[in-house]
Amino acid sequence: MKGSTLKLLGMIAALALVVAGLSPAAMAGTTGKIAGKVVDAATGDPLPGVNIIIEGTQMGAASDDNGEYFIINVPPGVYTLRAQMIGYTPVVQKGVHVSIDLTTTVNFSLQQQVVKGKEVVVTAQRPIVQPDISGTQRNIDPEELSTGRYQNVANVITAQVGVDAVSAWEDRPGIRGSSLEESQFIVDGIPQTDPLVQRPYYRVNLDAVKEIKLQTGGFSARYGNLRSGLVNVVTKEGGARYSGGINIQYSPPGLKHFGPSIFSHQSPVCQPFTMVWDANGNWDPNAPSNTGQGTTPNGDQISTFFEGWNNVATQRLKPGDPHYGKPEELYAQWLWRHRSKDSIEKLKKLAKLGIVKFKDGVNPDDLVWQEEGLDPDYRADITFGGPIPFLYNLNKSTFFISYYKEQTEYAYPSPERDYHEDRFRGKVTTWLT
Repeated sequence: MKGSTLKLLGMIAALALVVAGLSPAAMAGTTGKIAGKVVDAATGDPLPGVNIIIEGTQMGAASDDNGEYFIINVPPGVYTLRAQMIGYTPVVQKGVHVSIDLTTTVNFSLQQQVVKGKEVVVTAQRPIVQPDISGTQRNIDPEELSTGRYQNVANVITAQVGVDAVSAWEDRPGIRGSSLEESQFIVDGIPQTDPLVQRPYYRVNLDAVKEIKLQTGGFSARYGNLRSGLVNVVTKEGGARYSGGINIQYSPPGLKHFGPSIFSHQSPVCQPFTMVWDANGNWDPNAPSNTGQGTTPNGDQISTFFEGWNNVATQRLKPGDPHYGKPEELYAQWLWRHRSKDSIEKLKKLAKLGIVKFKDGVNPDDLVWQEEGLDPDYRADITFGGPIPFLYNLNKSTFFISYYKEQTEYAYPSPERDYHEDRFRGKVTTWLT
């Protein structure tokens, strides 16, 4: 068992080295720093050799000759710090916030003790002004993520000042008026950008996010290939106990628009092109959509929308074109490109007139673009983490996995009725010492 464990560790270390070598940006900031000074409460003199530890972790430091200390590579979150030294009363600082790429200052004043007494508990306060911020940035902590009305990371970003939602789903944030390709999106130190089109992938399970850093100016040298903004996401890690969560959102089937569909022949968009029949249901060369003159049932003048199939067949097309002088065939092509249920019914009518012909064995009704309002919308976000089982010699290793599944029906008929997305992320954390 011991040999197999060491072999597994070697494979993990080799893989980590390969990934780090292939991606220079993999060292992008995912942690913060805690620093401060320890002094004697009575004299104000610096105290060397004081142990400062982060409770519940294996991270800590000792103060130097000047009483100063620092703890690096601290994952973002809220911690409790303890400062202790023989001959002094221990001091505990609660509520110490650590953010990505920022330094949290925590100072201690220790009082001498003759006999053993109780420890002193102090609640830390976040500074109003962060002195080590050289640009415009904002850190969104777990408390804000859990209390805000957000559904995904893109919603969080577009809710910030200076960021616009480029698409209807708010999944393409535009920072400072720039295009999506001019920003950088990083998850756990790894850029999520397609190298071919320079478009970042903003899809991350919100329940798996620990902290988000949005920076819109004054970028550090460690970040490259960006102009407008930086979004740095750090995901959660597994704890000492198994825990998980399920977040499900469900909407019953229903139309997502008022009035007729945009592809319906009753819509004002399609009516100027479909009024080609007479009162008896026969092809009428003098119908409004053929001549380009007339009024739709909505009161719109066709001449302002469409010049008419007759004019297209004789004036737009040149002699020798297979559809020259054949407005019926042009109309049939338009119906095929707008394969709503109404269009298929009209194509079946043209087939009876001998203008179009379906292949043998083809059911025209199967060619209709998918109807709307039939499928529900849902989103399922599942997270689970804890210590890694079976690896008894790696009892300090944890894992955290997240799975996201989404189904969203399109607002209008299309070849595919629904949008589907499945994504999975995993994270393993190991303390080697």
